Amino acid sequence: MGVDDVIRIVVAGRPELGVEVVVEADGRVRLPELGAVAANERTTAELANELSRRYNILHPTVSEALVSVLQYNSRTITVVGEVRTPGSLGFRVIPDLVQVLLKAGGPTPLADLSNVRVVRREHGEGEPKVVSVNLSDELVDADPATLPTLRPHDTIVIPTAEAQTVTGETFQVLGSVAKPGVYSFREGTTVVKALTVAGGPAGGASLKRVNLTRETEAGVVAYRLDVQRHLAEGRPGAEFEIRPGDTIMVPAKSTFWSSMFRGFLAIAPVVTAISTVTIAVTR
Repeated sequence: MGVDDVIRIVVAGRPELGVEVVVEADGRVRLPELGAVAANERTTAELANELSRRYNILHPTVSEALVSVLQYNSRTITVVGEVRTPGSLGFRVIPDLVQVLLKAGGPTPLADLSNVRVVRREHGEGEPKVVSVNLSDELVDADPATLPTLRPHDTIVIPTAEAQTVTGETFQVLGSVAKPGVYSFREGTTVVKALTVAGGPAGGASLKRVNLTRETEAGVVAYRLDVQRHLAEGRPGAEFEIRPGDTIMVPAKSTFWSSMFRGFLAIAPVVTAISTVTIAVTR
């Protein structure tokens, strides 16, 4: 189990002690009569044994506590773009890239499998932020040993076949937007304007971690854009213009900020500032 996982606890003979709780940021769960109990990096059997012992001290008639995981939020993978059921998937054990794509319903007929990208939320020093994978010839028979090992909170981007033409005066917007697709590029286009062209964020969009990837001579450059913070502070300052061939990916999370974005555009649709940017390059 890990942080943010949702677990269910049932105590035999004491239904009032049964709860559904979330593993909090400190790795512990808060339980009736016991208070905080460590759960992070423990198996359900390990936690169940400890709870059985501790509850039995308080209530000698208690024979057993049972623990099960309802949601594996600590090991989620987000899949966006040309798959049949895009979104976030939780796993007890994260499978390989192909299995995750199949879990997301498999690629659509418009998928460009020659340029699948794995965008890492967490990566070590010197490691690439974006890993590109060509699955066009081996989706079914791909050797798992040749695939990049997926990590918790990775995002897999499956571009459309049209994305092969995103090398001239166009850009692409994927993920939780009203109208994902390829759009004509104009000088002065910013990330905020690009999201506007794509119809704004869809319900559940996470504007705090918008990703932009860009092909350069040095390799793929990945930008993490905190649009949420910009909207909250309302400070037009650090404009972030996109370039032809850029791909913008909006992951799913909060409905509050997507609603705020749409309201913000109605008041000031030309503001283009992005408040924070982090960059990584993969060669």
